Amino acid sequence: MQRWTNDQFVSTVHRVINIGGEDRYSVAMFYGPNFFANIDCIPTCYNAETNPKKYEPILAGEFVMSRIADMYTPKFEDIDIGRLPNTSKSDTIKNKHTS
Repeated sequence: MQRWTNDQFVSTVHRVINIGGEDRYSVAMFYGPNFFANIDCIPTCYNAETNPKKYEPILAGEFVMSRIADMYTPKFEDIDIGRLPNTSKSDTIKNKHTS
């Protein structure tokens, strides 16, 4: 919705805090457009002169995939080489067949 409205409606922070002290049940509901839906700013939410588009058009599926990649693809500088196991894939395969 943020991209459709040129930031007039922004995404909410997703969290639940129980301050009541009693059990609380929370159910998440996620909704998204068709993978091939074009996400572009609604014409009434921008003006080329005073409030230009902040986002380029994108397919909904491409946007979702880019967000997933940003969250789960480790960046090279984030990998702690010292914590990686000292075995190669071929060692693992060999050990599996000799056990």
